[in-house]
Amino acid sequence: MKKYRIYADPEKEALFLNKMSDKGYRFVSYFLGLYHFVPCEAGKYVYKIDLLDDMSEFDDYSDFMAEQEINVPDRWFRWAYLEKVKTDIPFEIYTDNASKHAFYEKQLKMYLFAGIADLVIALMEIVFLNVTQNGTFVFFVAFLIILGIALLSMYVKSYALAEKYKY
Repeated sequence: MKKYRIYADPEKEALFLNKMSDKGYRFVSYFLGLYHFVPCEAGKYVYKIDLLDDMSEFDDYSDFMAEQEINVPDRWFRWAYLEKVKTDIPFEIYTDNASKHAFYEKQLKMYLFAGIADLVIALMEIVFLNVTQNGTFVFFVAFLIILGIALLSMYVKSYALAEKYKY
């Protein structure tokens, strides 16, 4: 089964994956908003999503997770999808405040950079529109502005969570 979804919030995305698992579908892969699932025993797996420091560390990260009996079925750029067989023990990646703070700090930096870059590109497109008087890019510019605002709102959320776990 394939489902199309776009998430900017990894917690909401993991919630979606866990709901699919509860319905009897195991997550297999992701590409450009398209999630691929295969049938499985309902509720057998639980999912989390982690943000890697660097894409080059994926192989070591995946090996480390395998030692912890955590499968990494796929990744999207720096985002790693984590899967574990559900047990009575809750599946937590970050268990102390310092590691939670570091995760949200890493996330907020990424969202801030992406949001500002997106809005700068939108601004350049607006200037280009005024110079060329070509209305073809209006929808593209609107999309960039909406995306930039969404990314900056994720920055604000990540900032609040980082502050919550600061001490």
